[in-house]
Amino acid sequence: QYGKPAVVVPAIEDALEEALTLAGDEALVLVAGSIFIAAGARHSWYNRKNEPNKGINPVRSKLTNADNLNE
Repeated sequence: QYGKPAVVVPAIEDALEEALTLAGDEALVLVAGSIFIAAGARHSWYNRKNEPNKGINPVRSKLTNADNLNE
């Protein structure tokens, strides 16, 4: 009745890519679990191979782009 169906992806790197794909461009992906899951997701994020903007910090990127609009 609520939410979305769950998808199981055993590898953290693959799970992050799947979550980002399912989320699309306008959604947020929240990684929850142990500190090891969070560290693995962070490592995977900064070492992404399927994105042209690999390794960017999305928050800093948006802030930087917003700052450039005021110039």
